[in-house]
Amino acid sequence: MGGYAKCGTTSVYKALNNANYLTSGLNKESHYISDLSSHGPKKHFDKRKKWNLKAIEKLEKPSPIYIEFSTSTEVSLQTYLDYYLQVSKDYPHPILADFSTTNADVPLNVWYDFKEFMSPYFNVKCLFIMRHPMERLVSLANWWGGIDNLDRAFNYSKNQYQTNYQKFSSLFDCCSIDGIRFMNEGLGKDKLEKFFEVPIPEFEHRVDKPVNRYLELKISSALMHEFPSKTIKRKVERMMSKEIEFYKRSVENF
Repeated sequence: MGGYAKCGTTSVYKALNNANYLTSGLNKESHYISDLSSHGPKKHFDKRKKWNLKAIEKLEKPSPIYIEFSTSTEVSLQTYLDYYLQVSKDYPHPILADFSTTNADVPLNVWYDFKEFMSPYFNVKCLFIMRHPMERLVSLANWWGGIDNLDRAFNYSKNQYQTNYQKFSSLFDCCSIDGIRFMNEGLGKDKLEKFFEVPIPEFEHRVDKPVNRYLELKISSALMHEFPSKTIKRKVERMMSKEIEFYKRSVENF
């Protein structure tokens, strides 16, 4: 399970975790699979160790597998499996989750191995937590400091939904929701219950901050400025329109 950065994944996780619906165990994100796919230094090790050890301190009798999962610089599918088998014993939630947003960037060959290794123990499904591409572009630009980071935000998000959906749906059953609208309106609740075959308890909704429409207008103007060529501008618009069309087809059509 998981979603994309700036799509409301943290709010969705907290709400459903507090409602005892799903859990990742010690923390929402471990980025363990991302480190597993890396042949170099484990990029997320320090954060995983710091966050998880804080959670472990609150446990009366933490399992040794929690310690190994959190502190070992050696990562393996066996350790990942052992961790979730232990979580399934220690937590009351019916659904186990991995909400690491970096899961989306893990290459397909790693997921092939993952599925083969995990399937005897778990029915692995993939939840895509999305957001309207334009709103996400605005949020990313805000997150990274504003309009000056437009290129970075655009390059990071373009075609991400379509490419990753094709990748994951070739291996797993998949479901898509809009994280922001799920939290604000409950949109997708019935869809999610059907997908996981478990009723969702009542959870606390929230009203999200409105999108910065002024920044959105500035982004539109910046696109005109950054891509003065009509050919390039049409290409950019076409790429965004395909992503928006895919989002609407995946999230809004039930």
